[in-house]
Amino acid sequence: MTRVRKRLPPRLECALPWALLLGIVLIWLAPITLGGRMPVGGDVTSFFLPIMSYYHRALAAGRIPLWNELWGFGFPVLAESQTGVYYPPHLLLYGLFETEVAYAINIVLHSVLAAWFAYLCGRSFGLGRWGATLTGIVFAGNGFFIIHFPHQWSYTTACWMPLAVALAWQTIKVEGRGSRVESQKEVESPESRVQSQTDTPPSPPCQGGDKGGYQKNVEGPASQDQNSVKSPESRVQSQTDTPPSPPCQG
Repeated sequence: MTRVRKRLPPRLECALPWALLLGIVLIWLAPITLGGRMPVGGDVTSFFLPIMSYYHRALAAGRIPLWNELWGFGFPVLAESQTGVYYPPHLLLYGLFETEVAYAINIVLHSVLAAWFAYLCGRSFGLGRWGATLTGIVFAGNGFFIIHFPHQWSYTTACWMPLAVALAWQTIKVEGRGSRVESQKEVESPESRVQSQTDTPPSPPCQGGDKGGYQKNVEGPASQDQNSVKSPESRVQSQTDTPPSPPCQG
């Protein structure tokens, strides 16, 4: 007795890896997503929260922070790449939420993006759905993210790397496919060359001609005897009726 395995609907089957990666990342970051906590200490407390708090207040006031006059003798916020002043997720999150909430959402958002983009990268390299899902899980929880978890620049930049690799790989494949098609059109196979030679009728051989380049009429003995029997008038008539042969080219 054979069992018939029921398959999921196509849309649900495509959406399942995405939902699974989202759930795993949310569970992985349960202290933030479920416990309402956030990282503290080290660079988070001494650097990132103060500078992002100034960034949040500047956006709330309707201006782009150029210079932080509250830090020492002044600090160029716009020139500090770790702030990400014009980074769209930062503009949205720190413009809508308080600094601590935006900071926590930023961690979760880019961890999810890291898993999803790694999934897309695996699919672009030919992996199946579950193999690409494993790729997303491994990349989202890799050691680089764990070591640099307090550093905002780590996950806001590294999460885009799988997407960049996937797009570059797709571009290489498309260009390679186009060049192969062009090369196949330019280079003919030996069989097609032989076929073209057999289909083309050979040009008539150029028989030896006189100085004018006209072909000579080669006649056999029987025709010569018949011409010798003809009268002079018939010979003259035949010569005037016969058009001259075309010149031998080549």
